[in-house]
Amino acid sequence: MTETLSKKVQSAIFQLMEAWKKHDFEVLNDLLHKNFQFVSSSVKGYKYNKMQWLDVAVNKYKIYHYRNELLEVKETDSLVISLSRLTLLSSTSFNEQTNTYLVTDVWKNDDGNWKLLLRQPVLIS
Repeated sequence: MTETLSKKVQSAIFQLMEAWKKHDFEVLNDLLHKNFQFVSSSVKGYKYNKMQWLDVAVNKYKIYHYRNELLEVKETDSLVISLSRLTLLSSTSFNEQTNTYLVTDVWKNDDGNWKLLLRQPVLIS
């Protein structure tokens, strides 16, 4: 994988997290692939589609602080798979808590723009 591609993916991850923190629907919507899925680690076997996840991210989830550490990036065809350690201080019901996740993201090149196709976090602490 080229360093330029790695930087593009890192930039896209940063844009995603900042937009999520700011509840910026337009930026989130633009960064997510039309076939985006979020695979829940808290509800076994449950997947959110793009609009379901956007509703939760923008209307029901408050991020106070985050730290994202990119651990590994692999390229395959027109996809990039990234593995990150994401620590969030967040709230879904006015109950602030810090959690750390191991996050697998699959990014797809869509006409020269990287779009998030799949996100699967696993709670590690």
